[in-house]
Amino acid sequence: MAQLADVLIQKNKIDGSPKVDPSSTIRLFQPDPVDGLTLADIFVREVVQNIFDLSSDVANTIYDVRAKFEEVVLDQSHLSELKVLVGARGVKKLAKYWALTKCNESSGLHKLINGDSVPCVIVSDYTEATNNSRKGMWGSIDPLHYNESDEETSVFHDYCLATGYGAEYKKKGGGTVGGHGIGKVANAITSKDHFTVVYTYTNETNQDGSVGVHKCIGLGVDEHKDQSDMTNADFEEFGRTTGWLYIANHHSRDQNNPRELRGEAAIRLAACFGIEPRKPGDFGTTMCVFNSKVRLNEVIDTYHRYFGPAH
Repeated sequence: MAQLADVLIQKNKIDGSPKVDPSSTIRLFQPDPVDGLTLADIFVREVVQNIFDLSSDVANTIYDVRAKFEEVVLDQSHLSELKVLVGARGVKKLAKYWALTKCNESSGLHKLINGDSVPCVIVSDYTEATNNSRKGMWGSIDPLHYNESDEETSVFHDYCLATGYGAEYKKKGGGTVGGHGIGKVANAITSKDHFTVVYTYTNETNQDGSVGVHKCIGLGVDEHKDQSDMTNADFEEFGRTTGWLYIANHHSRDQNNPRELRGEAAIRLAACFGIEPRKPGDFGTTMCVFNSKVRLNEVIDTYHRYFGPAH
């Protein structure tokens, strides 16, 4: 069976600096003993804020939403499916890149390769009771490929590509995306590998006229690497990187940029990370924090403290 996805390392031109260096954001966006917030506090508050953001298309209006937190343990069956999805070379590339940036044999992928299991936190939103006409994360990272308008604001694009930081980004009309960007960083620092998987099932219309679009992408955020930080062999393979890593397809215009998986491929990628596909009509978003630093009891305690009854 042919592989359905690829491992993409977003490269930058040799003669220019990275457009956005996520490593500075990762280093700065950490729990601060002064304000008394734990990592679980930061993670839960930002995740729930993002769910609130998606609950309404009316400014400053929030509807009842439900968030579900679960803990899953990935094992050899998940690794085997990932190898089918991205190929053995893709898994090797993931392992090599994580070793290059910061991780060693203690990273989640290396643990799976060595036969160990990996705990992950799964977060799902349920916004069926909200008035937002758009359920789930609408839009695309590569709208032209899917015959979609590239002029409309794409929540999926903003969440998966934008950091929400930087004056240059805000000049382009991205001032309201900060919550999504900060949320992505909060998700990243909660993972020991700075890696999450986002799966969303939306009430958009497919090309055949049916309603219900499955989308999924793997998101890695890590430190920028220059040529001086790498061996010649690593530089030849990865090039100068901006620190972004994706499990996705290649963008239709730029081989260094990602395009989300859709349909059956999206469902299969989600399953590799313990995410169950949503049934027809159950629109919303589910995220896996891979190799999580926080355990489920910490997450539930925080949810109780800030938001009331936890499910």
